[in-house]
Amino acid sequence: MTYAEYISWCRYRNKYGGLHHGMRFDRGLARLIAHFAGGSPMEFSPMDRAIKESQAAEPGSVEEAFALLNQVSKSRH
Repeated sequence: MTYAEYISWCRYRNKYGGLHHGMRFDRGLARLIAHFAGGSPMEFSPMDRAIKESQAAEPGSVEEAFALLNQVSKSRH
């Protein structure tokens, strides 16, 4: 994977999320419920809530590592 492909993939994931079908379904359903019930989709998405809680408990996540690598690569150019 080239650096350009990596950056493209990061943009895609930031915009649309991952490719896991369960997560995509969960997020879509949460957005639909939030639209009709009011509130944030995060309130209705148990998978996202669990991920956020586990990331808060971890000292460093994969996303933080990629963000750090992104910053280092940008400083070299």
